[in-house]
Amino acid sequence: MSSSESLFNSLTEEDKELFNTYKESINARIRETFPFIPVDYDVKPLSIHQQLGCGTFYTYKVALPNDQIAEVAFHLGGKRATPLVGPPHFEITKSN
Repeated sequence: MSSSESLFNSLTEEDKELFNTYKESINARIRETFPFIPVDYDVKPLSIHQQLGCGTFYTYKVALPNDQIAEVAFHLGGKRATPLVGPPHFEITKSN
């Protein structure tokens, strides 16, 4: 296990709930990044890393087709120069 993997924890019900709150937006962003993912594929979170800062930074590892994994990162809370309108910005990267 790499040191970055050790930062990730099993999902709690709250973690799953948070993911599901933004699932539609996350799915859309993942499909922009990885257009090969079938439309009917259900993206599911596998684990989570949370880091407190000015608010909370969340990174979810999510399962993709063909045993691939991506990371979905976003930030919630804290003071913003401009108020957040709509869902947070989701940063998507391939993990393996």
